[in-house]
Amino acid sequence: MKKKKKKVLLRILVFLFFGLVMVKQQIIIFRLNKDIKAYNEVLNKVKTQNLELKEELKISERADYIERLARQKLRLIKPGEILFIDKNKKNN
Repeated sequence: MKKKKKKVLLRILVFLFFGLVMVKQQIIIFRLNKDIKAYNEVLNKVKTQNLELKEELKISERADYIERLARQKLRLIKPGEILFIDKNKKNN
């Protein structure tokens, strides 16, 4: 009778051990999936930002953009043009 109880107890302990291992693995898998989702969201944001920067780079290489920027920021003018400055307008 004692041997039978020991076998049953051993089986229960083995079952509990494997049950705990499986629960722990499920918790780890859940956390990893959560991390993967967060990293994928960050990756998608970075990809979107990268595309925007590539488009901005294309635009910044165009001659008309460079000319407009030079006129606005540096107040450059073409030969023969006259630059008028409104003193009543606040400079930004």
